[in-house]
Amino acid sequence: MRYSTRDSGRPFLGFLLLAVSAGAILVGCGELVPQVDDTGDPGGEGELSAEHDVLEAHRALILAYETSDHGAFLDLLLPSSDLLIFHPTLEDRFEGIEEAREQVGEMFGRYDALTWTEVHPSLLVRGEVAWVTSNVLVESPDLEHPFVGRGTEVWVRHNDEWRLAHGHWSAQPELARE
Repeated sequence: MRYSTRDSGRPFLGFLLLAVSAGAILVGCGELVPQVDDTGDPGGEGELSAEHDVLEAHRALILAYETSDHGAFLDLLLPSSDLLIFHPTLEDRFEGIEEAREQVGEMFGRYDALTWTEVHPSLLVRGEVAWVTSNVLVESPDLEHPFVGRGTEVWVRHNDEWRLAHGHWSAQPELARE
């Protein structure tokens, strides 16, 4: 299965960010869209269903983050002590579902409004595990500077639903502010 990005119509998608300090330019963004190859089967029906379900869970995670819906966010996490999330700006990390339950609400309470934009997202599903990676721009009036970074999410199938087992978002080194 191949993926490409397309404009999803969200107001903050399709942006140009010029990082003068690094001399880097990030152009364009979008969402993951399956691309069917005319030369053959892109994968079995189960693979397409798994990819669709992972993408839906990923989109729900972003929506929960943007709307500060900590209940919806927690529902997407692996209910296990194996859960591990590295947060780029506020908390060092959340280890296990219990720690996440204790701290996610406080984390979301720090923002009135957030916008999460992805650039160059990709998806890989292998059986019961899936990876979503992308470049990320998070903007909020409550942030001193927009967050420009990279994200990696590891999703696992748990009780026939996809749950985030590991999330790691970090600032682009050349764009990180001191």
